[in-house]
Amino acid sequence: MTTDKINYEEASTHLNFVIETIQAQSMFKYITLTPNEFYSILLYKDMYNFGGIKESVPDLVSAKWDIAHHLPEAVQNKFRM
Repeated sequence: MTTDKINYEEASTHLNFVIETIQAQSMFKYITLTPNEFYSILLYKDMYNFGGIKESVPDLVSAKWDIAHHLPEAVQNKFRM
């Protein structure tokens, strides 16, 4: 999902609005939602495979690619650091 927000402040305000809207529903009022990271750029496949640039560390690409563990060993060795 993209918010089309251009900076952290706008994204944070929008996310707080979404959380409040969800918690206003009686079915979800006891659920606590806490954002723990904001990304300025995010490439997302699923919860195990993603990469992006975090707002908190804009000079570093953060990545988690579990899919790499399922590739043939020869390919895995080529990309090990």
